[in-house]
Amino acid sequence: GRGVLQGDCLSPLLFNMSFNTFIQHIKSEKYRQLGFWKSSENGTPLNPLHWFQFADDAAVVSGQEKENQMLLNRFTIWCQWAQMIIRVDKCSTFGIRKQVTKSIQYLPKLFINNCLVPRVEFGKSFRYLGRYFDFNMSDEDHKSEVYDTLTNILNEIDDLPLHPKNKILLYSSYVLAKISWHFTLSDIGKTWVNDKLDSIASTYIRKWLELPISATLKSLLHVVAGCKTYLNEGRFTWRHDSVLNFIASILKSVNHCNLYADLPGYISPSVITGDELRPDLLITLENKCIYILELTVGFESNLLTNATQKRQKYQDLINEQLKNYEKVKFVNLSISSLGVFSHPSLDFTEMLKDLKFDKQRRKYYVRKIINICIRSSYYIFCKRNKEWDNPQLMSY
Repeated sequence: GRGVLQGDCLSPLLFNMSFNTFIQHIKSEKYRQLGFWKSSENGTPLNPLHWFQFADDAAVVSGQEKENQMLLNRFTIWCQWAQMIIRVDKCSTFGIRKQVTKSIQYLPKLFINNCLVPRVEFGKSFRYLGRYFDFNMSDEDHKSEVYDTLTNILNEIDDLPLHPKNKILLYSSYVLAKISWHFTLSDIGKTWVNDKLDSIASTYIRKWLELPISATLKSLLHVVAGCKTYLNEGRFTWRHDSVLNFIASILKSVNHCNLYADLPGYISPSVITGDELRPDLLITLENKCIYILELTVGFESNLLTNATQKRQKYQDLINEQLKNYEKVKFVNLSISSLGVFSHPSLDFTEMLKDLKFDKQRRKYYVRKIINICIRSSYYIFCKRNKEWDNPQLMSY
């Protein structure tokens, strides 16, 4: 069979070389008068706008129906010479004309090989290179297709025998890629997306995560990071200490060092710093170097603010310790309730690197910290509106 072979590098090139003979033909003086003209900035006429070709898709534009038919006749003759077949059933015509003082849509009569080209009905649209065009130049067809595509995909994901975590992963990595094409072609507004698409996605996400109807983003953040009552009960302290306990456990393996942590079973950092400013963890090395680590687990939106405040808070302590140590390194580890590391937290990975932990182990420890944050936040969420029983620190 004839045609452009998918995946073949030479086939499109040969097709373009062949089709270019027709493009050059309709640039001749006889056909240059057809279609629309556009001038350059200095007034020089450019090539006429009557034939738009992209690979094997073409759009023929003219001011009059007879001009369009002339171009189609020349194209039909050329296709017979080139032994190419025109799929009339896949073609369509769309017409707009002036009536008194306004423009209206009408049904043009254009023929290819004596076959009437299918006409776009009143109020309907046609599709060219992925974009829908109708008389009002609206985006209704794109909206309808995006809505149906999203609904069908979420239904399919919902029916899969997968863990909710994997369904969320599918949603985040696959769904957007399937519908993003429409947003690059059309002018779909943010308001419509919020009103129509967000509500569909939220329904399924709430179902997969077993979230109540009242579980808005603000209410969720309140439960896992902002409730004053939960703070007083020690729920957030339990999550903080679970992360700190893991960090202390991995630093115990460092040779020739002294470890201090504000946790049961460890020497308190106040032995060195005093009780006024007591960081979460200290580690002193034989080379007269001390690491001061302060851990914060809280609101995602407050990470950078917290990091800045902690740095200012401990600046006097850093200056004081410079009297006793040659190097004082402050590690400001700020993590969200879902395990997102803030930018200043890069100091933590640098500390692990300085303490001779290889790259693979550093990545593993970061993943474990993220895992503890997520698991502990989920436990706090599950215990909402329930009595807090002071559980043991999250294991790892």
